[in-house]
Amino acid sequence: MESPELEKTYELFVQTYEDGKSRIAIGGESKEIMDDCELHYDPITREGLWTDRPDERVYRDSNYVIRSWQVVVGLSFK
Repeated sequence: MESPELEKTYELFVQTYEDGKSRIAIGGESKEIMDDCELHYDPITREGLWTDRPDERVYRDSNYVIRSWQVVVGLSFK
């Protein structure tokens, strides 16, 4: 990678991902996404994002990928 910022971002994702997977494996972290991390309403339009169709819901993150991206995106706004 040619960009130091891109490299740092990638390293943060990988570090968070590996740490989360390890915590899940030993039972120190749930495979479920915490309620605080779920998004139920569009932050701009306030339109409800919740669906009654269970197959459309995202509430599990067995591999810690979603939460790893949440860390990367969250820190990019600081």
